[in-house]
Amino acid sequence: MSTVSARPDNLAAYCSRLEVTDRNLRSTAGNLLQTLQTYRTRCPQHGADHTELAYSLGEHATAMEDLDGWVGRVGEAFRHADHAPGPVGVVRTTDESVLKAANVLDLPLSNLDGEQSGGINPNLPTDLPTLQKWLDAARAAGIDPKRYAALLQQYWLAKAADDAGIDLNAWDPSTGVDGNRQNIINVYKFYGRLFLDHPELQWAGMANMIGPSFAGGFMDLDGMKDFARKLAHAINSLPPGVRSALPPELTQLAAVGANLTAAELSWFENKFLAMQKHIFIDMASQHEAYLNGGPAAIDEMRRAGLIDIPAQTAWKDIASGDPYRIQRGNTHLLYREQNQIIAKQYDQMYQHHGPVGPVMTYLMTVAGAASIPGTKTPGEYSPLTVDGEVTIPGLFVDSTASAQLRTPLPDFNVADRDARWDYITHDTLPRYQELLRDHPEQARQIVASPVEDRISEQRMLNRWPQLADDLLTDWHLSVDVDLDFHWPWS
Repeated sequence: MSTVSARPDNLAAYCSRLEVTDRNLRSTAGNLLQTLQTYRTRCPQHGADHTELAYSLGEHATAMEDLDGWVGRVGEAFRHADHAPGPVGVVRTTDESVLKAANVLDLPLSNLDGEQSGGINPNLPTDLPTLQKWLDAARAAGIDPKRYAALLQQYWLAKAADDAGIDLNAWDPSTGVDGNRQNIINVYKFYGRLFLDHPELQWAGMANMIGPSFAGGFMDLDGMKDFARKLAHAINSLPPGVRSALPPELTQLAAVGANLTAAELSWFENKFLAMQKHIFIDMASQHEAYLNGGPAAIDEMRRAGLIDIPAQTAWKDIASGDPYRIQRGNTHLLYREQNQIIAKQYDQMYQHHGPVGPVMTYLMTVAGAASIPGTKTPGEYSPLTVDGEVTIPGLFVDSTASAQLRTPLPDFNVADRDARWDYITHDTLPRYQELLRDHPEQARQIVASPVEDRISEQRMLNRWPQLADDLLTDWHLSVDVDLDFHWPWS
C-alpha cells in the first residue's frame, strides 16, 4: 500500500515531457527574438519594437523549466518515501557503502585535460545506462556532489560523446591525426548541431566556424619546415643591424625550424589533439547538462566543483532570452575556454624543449587563418615592424642608416594568453557577433556547410605555398641615412 498521496511515476512523466517543451519554448523565444531584431534593423521605418514579446516568452520558459524541474524532484522524493521500485537497473539505496564498493565516489578527475584515452577516470564506465544508475544512486543517497564529481562529469561527457558519434574509449590523442581523424570532424559537427538547434548557444557556433582552421593547421605540421627554410633565407638577407633587432621567435625559427624532427612535430600534433578533447570534456559536458537538465543540472555541476560561479552565471545569462545577456554569457564561455581550459596546454607548448616551443607556437600564429567573415589574420591584425640602426664606415664619410622593416608577419605569439585574448576580443569575437547580428542566415549557412570540406580548405598542405609567398615576399625595408664627414687622419 502506498504511503504517499501522489503517484511518483506520473510526476516524473509530467516533468520529463514538460522540460522538453520548456526547452523548445526557450529556443523558439531565441529564434523569435533574432527574427524581430533583424526585422527592426532592416525595416526601421516601421518604428515599432515588438521584441518584448520574445523576452517575455523566454522568461516564461525559464520560469516554467525551474517549476517543472521542482515537480520532478518532488516526484523522486515521493518515490523514495513510498519505497516504490524505480526503472529497471536503477539502484535505489541510501546506503553509501554500496557506492563505495562500486568505486564511484571520491575519484580524481585524472584525465580532465584530455591527454589520455577514455573519459575522466579509468575506474568509471563509459556506457550511459551504468553511469545513470550510479548517478541516481548517489543523488538518492544524499551524497555531497563534490564526492561524485568525477561520476557526474563522466556522465555528461559520455552523453556528449554519444551524441557526437564518438567512441570515448577509443578517443586517444596520442594516436595522432591518423587515429583521430573522424573524432576531429565529429567534434565540430556536434558543435554545429548545437548552434543550429539552439541559436542561443553562440559559443558552439563560433567553435564550429573556427575549428576547421584549427584542425587544418595541425594536420600538416611538417610543412612548416620548408617555410622555416625560406624564412631563414629572408632573414639572412637583412642588414645585420636590422637582423639583430628581430624578436627571438623569428631568429630562432630561422635557425631551428628547418631541423624540427618528426618526434617534435608529433608531440605538438598530439598536444593539439589533447586540447581539442580537453575543450570537449569541459564545454560539451556543460552544453549537455544545460540542454538536458536545465538550470538544476548546471547548479549540480557547480556544487560538485566542476564549474565556477562565473560559468554558472554565464548559463543563467544564456537561458535568459535577453540578447545582451546571451552574448555576455557566451563571451564568458569563450573566456573560460581560452584562459582556464587550454591556457596551461598553450604554456606547455611554448615551454617545450628550449627554443622549439617558441618556434612552433609562433609558426602556429603565422599560419592563423581568418575563418570568420571580416576577421583578419594575426599578421594583418598586428604586423611586425622592426627598427634598427646600421653604421657603415667610409674614408671621408660614415653613414648611419636608421632602418625600419615592415613585414606581414604577426608581432605576437598565440601562446601568450594576453596577446591571444587581445586578438580574439578585438578582432575575431566582434566580427562573429556582427555576423550573428547582421547576417544570421549567412552564419547558419557556414555552420551547416560540410566540416570535412572546410578542414580540407584549411589544410596547411594546401595553404603553405601561397602562405609562404604572401608572408615572405611582402617585406618593406626603408632606410634613412645620416652622413658624418671626417678627415681620414682624424
